[in-house]
Amino acid sequence: MANLNLLPVEVRKDLPIDWPKFILLGIISFTIIFLLVFIIFIYSLKMEISKLETELIQIQPKTVYALELKREIDQISKQVEILESLDEKQSFWHQLLWDINSRIPHELWLVNFSAGSDKILTINGQSMDLNSIGLFLNQLDQSPFLTETQLLEVETLSIEKQTVYNFELQTRLCKGCGK
Repeated sequence: MANLNLLPVEVRKDLPIDWPKFILLGIISFTIIFLLVFIIFIYSLKMEISKLETELIQIQPKTVYALELKREIDQISKQVEILESLDEKQSFWHQLLWDINSRIPHELWLVNFSAGSDKILTINGQSMDLNSIGLFLNQLDQSPFLTETQLLEVETLSIEKQTVYNFELQTRLCKGCGK
């Protein structure tokens, strides 16, 4: 291949290329460009961090408020569970008492009603005749809430020439009833 030099003769010189200087100049140029890009990148990251910190400062009160609301929601949920449990228990006792009331025969009335922790109910009452007491025991045995009904004691009283029978009976709440 032919070299063609169009420069005037006095200016013409084939200057040799100094390769080590050329490579060193390239490395220095590359390093300077890399450092500038790196500095710009770090500056943009600092700006982004600053922006995120200001957003965090603005959001922090809302976060605290949200945590307080969550805590309140948890407390209210616990209270609702407790109230639902109480309502369920109250509903059971309400149904039980209505059931017992519907099974009381004519000329029999209840004087005392107590429930023990072992699911045993003790019922005291009075009646004008023994058949009413027997009928009441039979009716209680048919209740879906009660089992093992038994007569404990019958006592005869005379009030103004009228015979009245005091009685005491025990019955057990069925399994799963009256939790």
